Amino acid sequence: MRKCLKCGLTKELNLFRKNGKWFKHTCKECLNAPKRTGKINTRRFKKGVKVSPDTCFKKRNIPHNKGKKLTPDEIEKLKIIIKVNQPRKPRGGKSRNTFQYREWKKSILLRDGNKCVRCKSKNRLDAHHIISWIDDENLRLDISNGETLCRSCHMAHEFVERKKKGISTEFKKGLIPWNKGLKGYRSGKRKPHSHETREKIKESLKKRKQWQS
Repeated sequence: MRKCLKCGLTKELNLFRKNGKWFKHTCKECLNAPKRTGKINTRRFKKGVKVSPDTCFKKRNIPHNKGKKLTPDEIEKLKIIIKVNQPRKPRGGKSRNTFQYREWKKSILLRDGNKCVRCKSKNRLDAHHIISWIDDENLRLDISNGETLCRSCHMAHEFVERKKKGISTEFKKGLIPWNKGLKGYRSGKRKPHSHETREKIKESLKKRKQWQS
Protein backbone atom coordinates (compact mmCIF):
# COMPACT_ATOMS: atom_id res chain seq x y z
CA MET A 1 0.00 0.00 0.00
CA ARG A 2 1.06 3.57 -0.69
CA LYS A 3 -0.38 6.99 -0.01
CA CYS A 4 -0.92 9.44 -2.89
CA LEU A 5 0.16 13.00 -2.06
CA LYS A 6 -2.36 14.63 -4.42
CA CYS A 7 -5.59 12.89 -3.48
CA GLY A 8 -4.46 11.76 0.02
CA LEU A 9 -5.80 8.20 -0.39
CA THR A 10 -3.94 4.99 0.33
CA LYS A 11 -3.97 2.68 -2.69
CA GLU A 12 -2.32 -0.53 -3.88
CA LEU A 13 1.08 -0.49 -5.57
CA ASN A 14 -0.37 -1.62 -8.92
CA LEU A 15 -2.23 1.69 -9.19
CA PHE A 16 1.05 3.59 -8.99
CA ARG A 17 2.63 1.75 -11.93
CA LYS A 18 2.22 2.56 -15.65
CA ASN A 19 4.01 0.89 -18.61
CA GLY A 20 6.61 -0.69 -16.33
CA LYS A 21 7.51 2.67 -14.67
CA TRP A 22 6.90 3.46 -10.99
CA PHE A 23 5.42 6.80 -9.94
CA LYS A 24 6.64 7.51 -6.42
CA HIS A 25 4.12 9.96 -4.98
CA THR A 26 1.17 10.12 -7.38
CA CYS A 27 -1.27 7.48 -8.62
CA LYS A 28 -2.40 6.90 -12.22
CA GLU A 29 -5.70 8.73 -11.80
CA CYS A 30 -4.06 11.89 -10.44
CA LEU A 31 -1.46 11.86 -13.24
CA ASN A 32 -4.06 11.49 -16.00
CA ALA A 33 -6.62 13.88 -14.50
CA PRO A 34 -5.23 17.09 -16.14
CA LYS A 35 -5.08 15.31 -19.51
CA ARG A 36 -8.78 14.42 -19.45
CA THR A 37 -10.62 17.55 -20.57
CA GLY A 38 -14.08 15.95 -20.87
CA LYS A 39 -14.50 16.99 -24.53
CA ILE A 40 -15.97 14.62 -27.13
CA ASN A 41 -13.52 13.04 -29.58
CA THR A 42 -14.32 14.69 -32.92
CA ARG A 43 -11.54 12.99 -34.86
CA ARG A 44 -12.27 10.90 -37.93
CA PHE A 45 -10.35 7.83 -36.77
CA LYS A 46 -11.38 6.34 -33.45
CA LYS A 47 -9.98 3.37 -31.65
CA GLY A 48 -11.72 0.12 -32.64
CA VAL A 49 -13.89 1.71 -35.35
CA LYS A 50 -13.27 0.99 -39.05
CA VAL A 51 -13.40 3.86 -41.54
CA SER A 52 -15.32 1.99 -44.23
CA PRO A 53 -16.51 -1.46 -43.08
CA ASP A 54 -18.52 -1.97 -46.30
CA THR A 55 -15.66 -1.29 -48.75
CA CYS A 56 -12.73 -2.78 -46.81
CA PHE A 57 -11.31 -6.09 -48.02
CA LYS A 58 -12.59 -9.04 -46.00
CA LYS A 59 -11.09 -12.47 -45.51
CA ARG A 60 -11.91 -15.29 -47.98
CA ASN A 61 -12.90 -12.79 -50.67
CA ILE A 62 -11.45 -13.12 -54.19
CA PRO A 63 -9.23 -10.15 -55.21
CA HIS A 64 -10.24 -8.11 -58.26
CA ASN A 65 -7.04 -8.88 -60.23
CA LYS A 66 -6.98 -12.64 -59.75
CA GLY A 67 -6.68 -14.57 -63.05
CA LYS A 68 -6.24 -11.41 -65.13
CA LYS A 69 -3.39 -11.30 -67.65
CA LEU A 70 -1.38 -8.23 -68.55
CA THR A 71 -1.63 -6.77 -72.03
CA PRO A 72 1.57 -6.48 -74.17
CA ASP A 73 1.57 -2.69 -73.69
CA GLU A 74 1.49 -3.08 -69.90
CA ILE A 75 4.31 -5.67 -70.05
CA GLU A 76 6.52 -3.27 -72.05
CA LYS A 77 5.87 -0.47 -69.54
CA LEU A 78 6.87 -2.75 -66.67
CA LYS A 79 10.06 -3.77 -68.49
CA ILE A 80 11.03 -0.11 -68.95
CA ILE A 81 10.42 0.60 -65.25
CA ILE A 82 12.53 -2.42 -64.21
CA LYS A 83 15.39 -1.39 -66.52
CA VAL A 84 15.44 2.16 -65.14
CA ASN A 85 15.36 1.13 -61.49
CA GLN A 86 17.74 -1.83 -61.86
CA PRO A 87 21.43 -1.00 -61.20
CA ARG A 88 23.75 -1.41 -64.15
CA LYS A 89 25.92 -4.52 -63.87
CA PRO A 90 29.47 -4.09 -65.18
CA ARG A 91 30.54 -6.73 -67.68
CA GLY A 92 33.93 -8.39 -67.60
CA GLY A 93 36.65 -6.29 -69.24
CA LYS A 94 34.43 -3.28 -69.99
CA SER A 95 34.60 -1.62 -66.57
CA ARG A 96 37.25 -0.96 -63.92
CA ASN A 97 34.94 -2.17 -61.16
CA THR A 98 35.42 -5.88 -61.99
CA PHE A 99 37.31 -8.84 -60.58
CA GLN A 100 39.45 -9.13 -63.73
CA TYR A 101 40.68 -5.52 -63.44
CA ARG A 102 41.57 -5.96 -59.75
CA GLU A 103 43.56 -9.11 -60.49
CA TRP A 104 45.34 -7.31 -63.38
CA LYS A 105 46.32 -4.46 -61.04
CA LYS A 106 47.60 -6.87 -58.35
CA SER A 107 49.70 -8.79 -60.88
CA ILE A 108 51.36 -5.59 -62.16
CA LEU A 109 52.16 -4.37 -58.64
CA LEU A 110 53.70 -7.73 -57.75
CA ARG A 111 55.71 -7.82 -60.98
CA ASP A 112 57.27 -4.41 -60.29
CA GLY A 113 57.91 -5.19 -56.59
CA ASN A 114 55.29 -2.73 -55.25
CA LYS A 115 57.44 0.26 -56.29
CA CYS A 116 57.04 3.14 -58.70
CA VAL A 117 59.01 2.55 -61.90
CA ARG A 118 60.24 6.16 -62.04
CA CYS A 119 60.76 7.48 -58.48
CA LYS A 120 60.89 4.10 -56.61
CA SER A 121 58.33 5.21 -53.99
CA LYS A 122 56.00 2.75 -52.24
CA ASN A 123 53.16 5.15 -51.34
CA ARG A 124 49.87 5.61 -53.24
CA LEU A 125 50.61 3.29 -56.15
CA ASP A 126 48.50 3.03 -59.31
CA ALA A 127 48.49 0.70 -62.30
CA HIS A 128 49.03 2.81 -65.42
CA HIS A 129 48.03 1.74 -68.94
CA ILE A 130 50.87 2.35 -71.45
CA ILE A 131 48.31 2.33 -74.28
CA SER A 132 45.35 4.14 -72.77
CA TRP A 133 42.08 2.51 -71.71
CA ILE A 134 40.05 4.25 -74.45
CA ASP A 135 42.42 3.63 -77.38
CA ASP A 136 42.47 -0.19 -77.40
CA GLU A 137 39.92 -2.49 -75.70
CA ASN A 138 41.92 -5.69 -76.31
CA LEU A 139 44.95 -4.45 -74.34
CA ARG A 140 42.99 -3.30 -71.27
CA LEU A 141 43.75 -6.42 -69.23
CA ASP A 142 47.09 -7.30 -70.85
CA ILE A 143 49.93 -7.44 -68.30
CA SER A 144 52.50 -6.19 -70.83
CA ASN A 145 50.40 -3.00 -71.24
CA GLY A 146 50.76 -1.90 -67.61
CA GLU A 147 53.30 -0.35 -65.26
CA THR A 148 53.24 0.80 -61.65
CA LEU A 149 53.35 4.53 -60.99
CA CYS A 150 52.82 6.56 -57.85
CA ARG A 151 50.03 9.11 -57.79
CA SER A 152 52.25 12.14 -58.45
CA CYS A 153 54.12 10.49 -61.37
CA HIS A 154 50.83 9.23 -62.80
CA MET A 155 49.29 12.72 -62.73
CA ALA A 156 52.38 14.27 -64.32
CA HIS A 157 52.41 11.65 -67.09
CA GLU A 158 48.71 12.20 -67.82
CA PHE A 159 49.25 15.98 -67.95
CA VAL A 160 52.05 15.60 -70.54
CA GLU A 161 49.98 13.19 -72.66
CA ARG A 162 47.01 15.55 -72.67
CA LYS A 163 49.23 18.38 -73.85
CA LYS A 164 50.58 16.21 -76.69
CA LYS A 165 47.06 15.34 -77.82
CA GLY A 166 46.04 19.00 -77.67
CA ILE A 167 43.59 18.61 -74.80
CA SER A 168 43.74 21.84 -72.80
CA THR A 169 43.61 21.61 -69.00
CA GLU A 170 42.99 25.32 -68.46
CA PHE A 171 39.65 26.68 -67.29
CA LYS A 172 37.48 27.90 -70.19
CA LYS A 173 34.92 30.65 -70.22
CA GLY A 174 31.30 29.59 -69.79
CA LEU A 175 32.10 26.55 -67.62
CA ILE A 176 30.82 26.31 -64.07
CA PRO A 177 33.66 26.41 -61.48
CA TRP A 178 33.96 23.52 -59.03
CA ASN A 179 33.72 25.81 -55.97
CA LYS A 180 30.49 27.55 -56.99
CA GLY A 181 27.96 27.59 -54.12
CA LEU A 182 30.51 26.55 -51.49
CA LYS A 183 31.07 28.57 -48.33
CA GLY A 184 34.13 29.46 -46.31
CA TYR A 185 37.68 28.99 -47.49
CA ARG A 186 36.53 26.58 -50.26
CA SER A 187 34.65 29.34 -52.06
CA GLY A 188 37.89 31.20 -52.83
CA LYS A 189 36.38 34.50 -51.69
CA ARG A 190 37.67 36.38 -48.66
CA LYS A 191 36.26 39.52 -47.16
CA PRO A 192 38.61 42.56 -47.29
CA HIS A 193 40.23 43.58 -44.02
CA SER A 194 38.85 46.58 -42.17
CA HIS A 195 40.92 49.70 -41.44
CA GLU A 196 41.58 48.65 -37.84
CA THR A 197 42.89 45.22 -38.77
CA ARG A 198 45.17 46.71 -41.42
CA GLU A 199 46.75 49.01 -38.83
CA LYS A 200 47.26 46.08 -36.44
CA ILE A 201 48.98 44.10 -39.19
CA LYS A 202 51.28 47.04 -39.97
CA GLU A 203 52.24 47.44 -36.30
CA SER A 204 52.97 43.73 -35.94
CA LEU A 205 55.18 43.83 -39.06
CA LYS A 206 57.10 46.84 -37.70
CA LYS A 207 57.74 45.02 -34.39
CA ARG A 208 58.92 41.96 -36.26
CA LYS A 209 61.41 44.04 -38.30
CA GLN A 210 62.76 45.73 -35.13
CA TRP A 211 63.20 42.36 -33.45
CA GLN A 212 65.02 40.90 -36.47
CA SER A 213 67.36 43.90 -36.69
